[in-house]
Amino acid sequence: MGQIQAAINGGRSLWGGPEWGDARSELITLVTVRTGAADRVADWATVRLSTMQQVLLTAAVIVTDWIASNQDLFPLDSQRVSSVEAVKAWTLLGLPEAWSPAGAATDSEPTRQELFRSRFAREDPMRPLQQECLRIACELPEPGLMIIEAPMGEGKTEAALLAAEVLAERFGAGGVFVALPTMATSDAMFARVRQWVDSVSGTPGSMILAHGKAALNEDYAQLKRQSFVDIGSDCEDSTVLAHGWFVGKKGPLANFVVGTIDQVLRGALKTRHVMLRHLGLANKVVVIDEVHAADSYMSTYLCRVLEWLGAYRVPVLLLSATLPPSQRVALLEAYRSGRAEGAESVDAAAVGYPAISVWPHPELSCRVPASGRSIDGIALDFIDDDAELLTNRLAEALAEGGTAGVVCNTVARAQHLFEVMTTDQRFGTGEVLLLHSRFVSVDRARYENRLRRLLGPPGTGDRPARLVVIGTQVIEQSLDIDVDLLVTDLAPVDLILQRIGRLHRHLRSGRPTRVSRPRCWIRGAQWGSIPPKLDKGCEKVYGRARLLRAAAVLTGRRSSGVDVPADIPGLVAHAYAEGFTVPEGWAETFADAESAWEIHVADQRKRAGDYLLGPPHTENSTIRDWLVAGVRDDADGVGGQALVRGASTPGAPRASGDEPWGFEAEIWYPVCSPRERG
Repeated sequence: MGQIQAAINGGRSLWGGPEWGDARSELITLVTVRTGAADRVADWATVRLSTMQQVLLTAAVIVTDWIASNQDLFPLDSQRVSSVEAVKAWTLLGLPEAWSPAGAATDSEPTRQELFRSRFAREDPMRPLQQECLRIACELPEPGLMIIEAPMGEGKTEAALLAAEVLAERFGAGGVFVALPTMATSDAMFARVRQWVDSVSGTPGSMILAHGKAALNEDYAQLKRQSFVDIGSDCEDSTVLAHGWFVGKKGPLANFVVGTIDQVLRGALKTRHVMLRHLGLANKVVVIDEVHAADSYMSTYLCRVLEWLGAYRVPVLLLSATLPPSQRVALLEAYRSGRAEGAESVDAAAVGYPAISVWPHPELSCRVPASGRSIDGIALDFIDDDAELLTNRLAEALAEGGTAGVVCNTVARAQHLFEVMTTDQRFGTGEVLLLHSRFVSVDRARYENRLRRLLGPPGTGDRPARLVVIGTQVIEQSLDIDVDLLVTDLAPVDLILQRIGRLHRHLRSGRPTRVSRPRCWIRGAQWGSIPPKLDKGCEKVYGRARLLRAAAVLTGRRSSGVDVPADIPGLVAHAYAEGFTVPEGWAETFADAESAWEIHVADQRKRAGDYLLGPPHTENSTIRDWLVAGVRDDADGVGGQALVRGASTPGAPRASGDEPWGFEAEIWYPVCSPRERG
């Protein structure tokens, strides 16, 4: 067996001394003789495995080692015949099988409509976006990337889930991973995905909510109460279940995962057990919502993850309402580069809006017919940054009732406004609600549930006669809420449009007269100055350059207002244009801000590269040393989760103006330069 040992260790000193070599030889001899492979090992040792194969095989070894070392399955004091006890242990462990959907992929339009109705308990027909997503998923010849760009409220989530079921059936994926920017948006999405999972074909298997405060989510807690399966329990059930084995690092291995984007981004982070994250992603359809929200730091990890997903041939769906053209190209190119050399290049031509971009086979990319849902003539009003002034205006606008949402860029600004409004006797008890990331987790979860209940779609709760919600960026992302009047701090144009997506979002009759017309008030600056004098806290969050661009673009629409979705692509492209023209008197301030911004972005990308996993296709023949300079991957996620958001490095940006990025960050703050985002 000396030849086998030489093939295994290659003479490397890292494998220990002679006693370790003897132990390995004895074990290898036993296994190869038992399996009849003794005469093949030497030949197998000459086979070159790809990087992807080495990663996934290593992950499989880690998982099997964890199972074999589980004392509940293999007690240390037992005398056993492994070939017999292993079968019993596997049965006792009771892991659900991979999800195997069937019947979703069809060329029949009536069948597709019936699929939509059955999955979402809806009687209304699919919207054009949903029809096109399902059609492309049925026609795509091989696994690929779909970028779905459409206005807020167009049903992108339902479209993605329908496409995911079809892609899983056609290409053999055993589950779906849905990633969102924050814990709040993940919590809101979990219930929607859970409802869909309960209706899919095949046995769904296991499902988890993956973020640091998942235990506080009532829908997830209910799933665990109803279907928790521990080792040794019976899991022969046709519905989705919570299996006790999928905890900690093993969580992403469950069939269905809803969680924060960190769980995906850490697949590109040099951490111990990163192979497990690859194993959890490699056999799923991956859906990432609000993808435009990735900043320069996080985009570095996102693009590298897309490379690996492309190499694994994982179907990926990226969703956005406000995606700059160059960011779309960068995401497509990242996925393409993960494929073997010679893969068809990315077609950078714009396909319109709303649209679906596809790679490979860009001939399937298409502009989607409008659904007819639009909000035209949204009036923009620029008000000075004074809390008492805003309180007076809100009291007047809501004198006959109605709801208003106030989005602040920092927690401090939200708290200050709340204090001013709650001491004003014109607003009664319970008519002003505050929501931000610094609440105790239990309270925050309760407030978020209340917000969805009060301001959700018609029929989901009791809409109050009058309510003002003061919050931070959590309001702008993936929450299906609707307000009659929107007030927002100045922010980058794409995020302003996201916030506007909560204005008159649902079709309602009987909105109070004073708020019957959609209006957006923009604060966070002194508008009489040239250029506008920006709030310092807002500058810390988003950067002066991007706020000045937004101010220039939006003040130019003061007289005409904004039409959604018609104006979205033009406004976003204008705000991130390389040759941006600033108003008269702004040039010097704007040039200084742009220069500082470029330096900041370069620093972001450099810091992100310090712990960035290498690409899937390299000259190295093994994965040895690929985790050098890695970081801890603690069970609670702090080590990796903070780093993919840029929180643990000195000089990192701050979330909500004054708190570090990490698992409590309100939102990803896009910090790509105009050159990067086009």
